[in-house]
Amino acid sequence: QADILPHIRPPDLAPLILSTDTSSRRGGVCLARAKQVVCELNVDVGLTFSEKLLEMIDFVLRLSGVELEHLDALAVTTGPGSFTGLRVGISTMKALAMRLRCPLIGVTALDCLAESAATSGWIATFMDARRHQVFAALYEKMAPGAPPRLVREGQVGAPDEWIRSLDQKQVKFLGDGTLPYRDLIASKGHTILESDLFLARVAIVVALRRLSAGNLPPADLLDAYYIRPSDAEIHRPARKSG
Repeated sequence: QADILPHIRPPDLAPLILSTDTSSRRGGVCLARAKQVVCELNVDVGLTFSEKLLEMIDFVLRLSGVELEHLDALAVTTGPGSFTGLRVGISTMKALAMRLRCPLIGVTALDCLAESAATSGWIATFMDARRHQVFAALYEKMAPGAPPRLVREGQVGAPDEWIRSLDQKQVKFLGDGTLPYRDLIASKGHTILESDLFLARVAIVVALRRLSAGNLPPADLLDAYYIRPSDAEIHRPARKSG
């Protein structure tokens, strides 16, 4: 449904936020008035976001009858995930934030996955990191809908080792990294939740909480959340001293 807005937001109107997610082959752009989605575009076709992200943003705004100047804040997933996708998403949103002089909130993909869990208890987020590895983090939610509390920082490694290292019982796993390890997860007494792998919408929920808390860093200081070095860094020859 299109949402045609005035150029000046009345003070009693909830903030209008645009978010993007380019952390994996699944990407998305979401426009929301607070938590109410106005327009959303998700793709799962392995797009090269350097070619398509601006087109996706433009499509969402045009369909909604919204211009860039109407936006109150921007949000972007900062990783972990695709190095190229993250660079494209973050640089694009940084440029928009500096042009519009509006806040830019970075949220990790792991935080978004934990936020999306409509349950309470121990929550483990697993993202496919390829090479038989996952990006993983552990959270605790005190109640459904409550903000997740980070218990164990994001790591990259072998899924079986990470699962076996858990001290917590009855952990609920979600994310695309769970798919090859369903039997192992179940064998340890844990469960797997249904996962919404399109994160642009839930990134807005996380961003709103941080926006209301204030004290946001300047947009130009935002950086990607890299847990693992890039292939180029891994294979870069060591410098000779002297």
